[in-house]
Amino acid sequence: MIAERRAEGIRAYQDRLAREGKKLGREPHGRDREIKAMRKKGEMIREIMAETGLSKPSVHRALGS
Repeated sequence: MIAERRAEGIRAYQDRLAREGKKLGREPHGRDREIKAMRKKGEMIREIMAETGLSKPSVHRALGS
């Protein structure tokens, strides 16, 4: 019964967010958009790492790969 009530509450919250035009979760960082733009221009991962000061895993995470 607790699980059902919890699920109902989550659905109600998601419905409210949808009506307000919002999404559940955190906002993407502007840095992610910047990294994707750099990669689209043809920059290598190592160049992006040097320019942003991020680690290789962070750059790959931002690229979604």
